[in-house]
Amino acid sequence: MAAHYLARLQSDAATRLRWNQLALEQALAAGERAASFLPSLYLNLGHSHEESGDFVRAASAYQQAQAALMPLESGLADSLRIPIERAQQRVTLAP
Repeated sequence: MAAHYLARLQSDAATRLRWNQLALEQALAAGERAASFLPSLYLNLGHSHEESGDFVRAASAYQQAQAALMPLESGLADSLRIPIERAQQRVTLAP
């Protein structure tokens, strides 16, 4: 969680990307205990890739965010579904 919040506080895209990668790595290492955080973490990682101009990696992260929604409770999944869909649309339309 600390890495996730530290990513949000960074002023440059490269540092945000590193913190978002670390946050995701730690969540994946935590296993099932962190499963509910995965959609948001993948969404943030995708946004970092998008900011860096890497639309292929951004699209991949957004797809993983979408897939991570499946096992979540409907309320939490619903709150993330629209932001993930919008992100996917942005990278689809990117040059």
